[in-house]
Amino acid sequence: MAAAYLGKPARMRSHSYARTIDLLYAAAVHGRDWPAVLSAVADYVGAEGAMLVRHDFVTGKANLVVGRLRADLNDSYMRDHAANPLAVGIAGRSAGRPAVGSSILSRDRLRRTALYADIFAPQKLEESVSLPHASLTHATASGGLGVVLNARQAEAVDTVAARLGRLAPHIARAIDLMLDVEASRARLHRLEAMAMALPTAAFILLADGLLLEANAAGEALLAKGDCLRLEARRLTGATAAQDAVLARLRHAALSRAEAEAPARLVRALPRGDGRPACFAIATPLPPLPSSVLLGRDAGPCLLLQLADPTAPDAPGIAALQRGFGLTSAEARVAALVGAGLSAPQAAARLKVSAATTRTHLAHVFDKLGIRSQRELVRLCALLDGGG
Repeated sequence: MAAAYLGKPARMRSHSYARTIDLLYAAAVHGRDWPAVLSAVADYVGAEGAMLVRHDFVTGKANLVVGRLRADLNDSYMRDHAANPLAVGIAGRSAGRPAVGSSILSRDRLRRTALYADIFAPQKLEESVSLPHASLTHATASGGLGVVLNARQAEAVDTVAARLGRLAPHIARAIDLMLDVEASRARLHRLEAMAMALPTAAFILLADGLLLEANAAGEALLAKGDCLRLEARRLTGATAAQDAVLARLRHAALSRAEAEAPARLVRALPRGDGRPACFAIATPLPPLPSSVLLGRDAGPCLLLQLADPTAPDAPGIAALQRGFGLTSAEARVAALVGAGLSAPQAAARLKVSAATTRTHLAHVFDKLGIRSQRELVRLCALLDGGG
């Protein structure tokens, strides 16, 4: 007879144990449809509704998603009831084990609280069962998945708790998965924002070359097929020689990062058409958290920049002027020679005499504290990536 008190049998039959588990993991991966999934959980256990919630007792704020509960009461709950007596009591309970609300706060005492007046009574709710989650629950916070019951369902609260306990391992894993996926997306968003702000062609990729993001300059470079191309979502060199350089650069940068050595590396990327080489700058980035699509060990990311110091608006020129006090003429010579041109070639490009170019170059070496064109090449490429 207890089953007769589990709410709405027709809906329960439509959400079996296996189906409810499938819905939980799907929501965790895709980050959507939680209201529908929480409704399915409520149907399976025999509750009026369910919520995914986190209470922060220090800030006095709560975050929640509800299923088959009044969404218009969410703001009131988050604003006024983050530290309600049930939430505080749950903080002392074991994670992963269902906690019946009346075992924390009797129903008589619950009915005398603002939580009951503002949230429970308007929805004709009388009882709750919470499933604290380990990473969301500690001394100053509580969180996890909870279900709420009307008076009729509350008569079978032990059965509801048992059903929720059966789902508990899957709910815990689904929440962990959701947190991992959200952290991965947030970190990738920060990396994307950083790459988008760079003036040079910039790409975020995995160690095997799988492209995750490119900024506008990078997309323009790919469209021209200059030095790089995209094959099956992997960033490769436009020629075999360029691809070999990129592969060695990725490997060297990541190897040095693992050894905790200075990891930013620069390599000349030959064009093969008579133009001066571009410079490929590789900077290892922190690994992405576990990713559903890429596997739990997606590995570290790499920021790859392609710098062309011969470009008229090369950002390295401005960086040289700002950072080292070079004149505009000196910075222009530095950028061209740093790109691999000889002093006479730079003079021809700038349409000045070779003697003038050599004078500018001597001033550049003195102000930058360097002695060779090789050092200038490396410095210009680095500044082009960060200027």
